[in-house]
Amino acid sequence: MSRTIPDLEGVEHGFVDVDGLRMHVAYAGEPGAEPVVLLHGWPQHWFAWRKLIPRLAEDYRVIAPDLRGFGWTDAPKSSYLKASLARDVVGLLDALDLKRVRMAGHDWGGFVGFLVCVGAPERVSHYAAAG
Repeated sequence: MSRTIPDLEGVEHGFVDVDGLRMHVAYAGEPGAEPVVLLHGWPQHWFAWRKLIPRLAEDYRVIAPDLRGFGWTDAPKSSYLKASLARDVVGLLDALDLKRVRMAGHDWGGFVGFLVCVGAPERVSHYAAAG
C-alpha cells in the first residue's frame, strides 16, 4: 500500500491521539456543521467514502477516521476486537469534543458502529449501516 494519503478536493487530514493510538482522520465540510462520522470496512480506509464525502460535506462536518491498523492510523500489537475499535471511535469523539454525532458504517465499520450505538447510545443521534 502506498504511504501517501490520497488527495480528495475539500478534504483535510489530521492525526488525533486516542489513548495512545495515533488515529488518522479525514475531515470535510464546515467545522461548525453537524458532524457525521463515517466508519470504513475491511480492508479499507477513509478513502472508501470518497464518492459520498463531497455530497455530505455540503451539509455536514464529515469525519472519516482510519480504524486501528488501517490506512494511516497506528497498527498496535494490542487487540483488534471490534469492541476495541468501538472504544477507539468513542475515544475519538471525546478527543474531538463531539457530544453527539450522526454515524454510518460499512462492513466491519458497520458492526463497530452498532457497538458504539449499544455502548454509548447518547453519543449517536442517527445511525446507518451498509453491508
